[in-house]
Amino acid sequence: MRSKKMVLLSHCLLNVNSKVEGFNPFAAMFKEHLELLHEENYGIIQLPCPEIHLLGMRRWGVVKDQLSYPLARSEMLRLLEPIRYQLTAYLDAGYSIPFVIGVDGSPSCGVRFTCRSDRWRGEMSSLESLELFKDIRIVPEKGAYMELLEELFRAEGIAIEFLSVDEENPSESLDELRRRLRTF
Repeated sequence: MRSKKMVLLSHCLLNVNSKVEGFNPFAAMFKEHLELLHEENYGIIQLPCPEIHLLGMRRWGVVKDQLSYPLARSEMLRLLEPIRYQLTAYLDAGYSIPFVIGVDGSPSCGVRFTCRSDRWRGEMSSLESLELFKDIRIVPEKGAYMELLEELFRAEGIAIEFLSVDEENPSESLDELRRRLRTF
């Protein structure tokens, strides 16, 4: 018998290879988090990765501000259209989709916090120092993609809670995820 429980999951939790090069929290996937979803009988809808779509695999790290311009928002909405249709189909068929699971710190998929900078732009070779990097700050807000997803859900009248994985402290976020999944 089907559990009829599902979550939306940030792309890189199933495929760490999609992350910006140089940042390697795990070799392939967040195995313990995925095993927990399996143990608790949740199906998974993998969200498309907006950063690969907009910037490709050979990209530099970006901040939320670089993903918050009109064309990027439009492209991210286009990526979410098939997800919106899938959600509607599942919900209409009696499935429960109580959670979106994002990745804290991500400029696109952050949930509790993301990275921002007012100065993160320009030609890198023209910099005399790396002072620019000191302007990057972690702020308590959603990344650009999660913000858009939340707006989409609100407009559709879909109630979904946003949870997150903290790559700096995966075991703590695993405990919190376990607690939240079991309450549903």
